[in-house]
Amino acid sequence: MASAVKKVLVGKDRIEQDNFIALKTHYLFDANFCSPGKGNEKGGVEGLVKYVRQNFFVPYPEVRSFDELNQRLQYWCVKNNNKAELWKLEQKDLRQLPELPFPCHRYVEAKVNTYAMVQVETNRYSVPVKYVGKRVLVRITVDRIEIVLDETLIATHQRLYGRKQEHLCLDHYLDLLLFKPRAVDNNRVLRTSTLPAVYEQYRQGLAIRTSKANKDFIQILMLHRNHPAQLVKEAVEMAMAHKVFSFDGVYNFLIQLISPTHNFLPLQPEKIASLPVVTVNRPDLSRYNKLLQKGGDLS
Repeated sequence: MASAVKKVLVGKDRIEQDNFIALKTHYLFDANFCSPGKGNEKGGVEGLVKYVRQNFFVPYPEVRSFDELNQRLQYWCVKNNNKAELWKLEQKDLRQLPELPFPCHRYVEAKVNTYAMVQVETNRYSVPVKYVGKRVLVRITVDRIEIVLDETLIATHQRLYGRKQEHLCLDHYLDLLLFKPRAVDNNRVLRTSTLPAVYEQYRQGLAIRTSKANKDFIQILMLHRNHPAQLVKEAVEMAMAHKVFSFDGVYNFLIQLISPTHNFLPLQPEKIASLPVVTVNRPDLSRYNKLLQKGGDLS
């Protein structure tokens, strides 16, 4: 396969891909290539591939990520290997795996364009707007795109496999929208976001009641940077229920949710024994009724 072999030479000789050589070096194994199109030369390997395909991948497992698929496949393999007597005999002769797994990724350089996006192959991925114009390093794995600047991870995305697609993160554009709040109504970043419906309902309520609705709304979204999304959502729902439409109102409800309950201990008798006793007479409020009479006297 092209991911392992760069060029097929005479006989068993091959020019291998650099990444495949690195993989061999990491796990300390040699490659034994068969002739092109001669799968029968490694029938045992092909037979095992067929066995796994028919027993693990039929029917297709339903998973949410490659990580979950790999975990389930590993569990299935260990479970089946424990039944194989030859595998038990061979295990004692195997090397221990390295402490760190082989980094299955590649790097490419890119420049952040004026729309705060980085292009990888034909697709584009967003980064925070403060990095516009910067040159970054993109780490590409089978399912993730990680964008790095000066050894700092600045953005992470699920990898897109279509063509000319975009993966935009709303949080990357909030700082810009805070200075241009009128752009909230006409931008595809917010339209393509996956915010719960209560956020849009709350934004409409803000728009009816205040001229700075968009700015308040952006500040509410910024709360996700430092607080769990579920708590922010609950705070918005509480503000809706109490008809409180402002950033300060939502933030107040959020503080109530995250702050621990205060337990006040009563004062100890020995600590207040030295305090003088002050007696306050109850005022006679009936005196004020005289004000209702013409020429009333309060003396």
